[in-house]
Amino acid sequence: MRHPAYLEVGPSGHCIAYVFSLPGLSLRARKPEEALAGLPAAIASEIVRLEDAGRVVAGAGEAIEVAEAERETVNSDVEHGVSSALFRYELRPTRDEDVALVLDRLELDRARMPEEAMRAVADGEWWLLSRLGTRPWAPLPEEPRERFGAVRALTIERFANLLPGDRERHAVFGGEQWTTRKVLRRLACLSRDALTLPV
Repeated sequence: MRHPAYLEVGPSGHCIAYVFSLPGLSLRARKPEEALAGLPAAIASEIVRLEDAGRVVAGAGEAIEVAEAERETVNSDVEHGVSSALFRYELRPTRDEDVALVLDRLELDRARMPEEAMRAVADGEWWLLSRLGTRPWAPLPEEPRERFGAVRALTIERFANLLPGDRERHAVFGGEQWTTRKVLRRLACLSRDALTLPV
């Protein structure tokens, strides 16, 4: 099966590669070519993880082909995982199935989330919600597990009740462009990275 890859390349040449059909899947590499070469194994591993969790994955069992779909050059510190790209793909209106897929991945990751990562994920998720232009006011608990649960409940509520204009949202915060699809990508990557990166 063909998997389009979206590459974010920083000033040092380091790259983050994304596969939007598998929300949360990203791969960092020193060069775009290394990212593209490493994606088939990362995709295969993600498919196994999803199937083991009972998820149906389109094209599972087929040969994996990766094709570069888009490349964005940014000024952010990609080498250390800082993302700022907005891909043309993310300018498309957000669909209900996009939201459902990302929320499913967030729930899947939640079951394996190390407690020591929960506060950082909650704070990152809370910040990302603000990129939608409105964020519900809420006092956040200090205890990491409670904080994580409170923010996640607000994330689910916010995406279950997208406001008029959210599906086509294109806003700028602090000089960085945001759409609802970009927020979804970043939420999925934040959640997935917490399972694999040191806290």
